Amino acid sequence: MVFIRDLVASLSQPVRRLRSFTRSTLGPGQSATLTFELGWKDLGFWDNQDHYAVEAGSFEVHVGGGLDHTQLVELRVS
Repeated sequence: MVFIRDLVASLSQPVRRLRSFTRSTLGPGQSATLTFELGWKDLGFWDNQDHYAVEAGSFEVHVGGGLDHTQLVELRVS
């Protein structure tokens, strides 16, 4: 699962938004490489004037099997 957190949005946002996911069943000792693509639409939100906005600022991208088991990547949009 891939969750996005907007750290500095001008409007209140959910703490983490699920932006992508895939399911992969693995047996003991197995591993797999999964690929996710995120675009500008994954970083934005609808503002009070019904415009879709992507604001400059810091984001956290959490990748993992659940909210409690993720790896964190930080990203900055300018």
